[in-house]
Amino acid sequence: MNIMKQDKVFVLSRAEIYYLMQLLGAKAMIGLGTAESAPDVLNDGRDSLMQRGLVATAPAGAQDDKVNDALLSLAMTSFFPDGALIIVRNLPEIGDQILLIFHRGSSMVLHTFPEQFSHRLAPLDSPQAIDLIQRWFPLTAYPVSDGNLLLTTERFEELGDKAEAHQKEAALQLLADSPLADEEKVNLVEAIEQRTISGSFAAVQRSGDTITTAYSVAVIAGPATAWLISQPEDDTQGSHLLIRRIGADFESVIIDLVQRT
Repeated sequence: MNIMKQDKVFVLSRAEIYYLMQLLGAKAMIGLGTAESAPDVLNDGRDSLMQRGLVATAPAGAQDDKVNDALLSLAMTSFFPDGALIIVRNLPEIGDQILLIFHRGSSMVLHTFPEQFSHRLAPLDSPQAIDLIQRWFPLTAYPVSDGNLLLTTERFEELGDKAEAHQKEAALQLLADSPLADEEKVNLVEAIEQRTISGSFAAVQRSGDTITTAYSVAVIAGPATAWLISQPEDDTQGSHLLIRRIGADFESVIIDLVQRT
């Protein structure tokens, strides 16, 4: 499904992004960091945007260059969002891939990285965002169960290390006192050991340059089961993690993340 109008999609170089950030007064961008201020980089970005007809010389009486209206809308949402959803997907055979979804007023923008140092900006809406995330993380087909447990952050990290090192018995021993059924303990260890996909999601809200709220979850899936990892709502110190089986209910997790953006 083609979820975005191609005439509103822009692929920009890193230099073009940095010039737009300087032009619009953005000091940083979520997912990219602080703007580059080297004159040669900014000049390259400006020259390229001018040649592409996406930026025009300032009209009479104005101080700043004029940005193409469609690009300006996407850039403002990307640089000055009210909220953002940062998604990192890891596939063992590929590595990390990043999606950024920015929200500002009634505008929502998908920001991706088709190649190193390139940026793709495209408009989308909430249903399209939910559909896209579900296709990126096809976890709703996994079988659901009531299996869940609470572990300290340190214990979960140790569990991951043991499972990834294929020390299955040592990993299972770390779950010996957990309330999970023995079969579920094996399922969790095998999901980590034989991971087919994992990822993290961070939904943030901003006021000006300040992040006012942040919420994050992670997922991991193996051949047979998928698991959601989150911080309990009442754990303000971040000392524990709640781990539970997911499947069809992952759609509600996605909807909640998009609504938090």
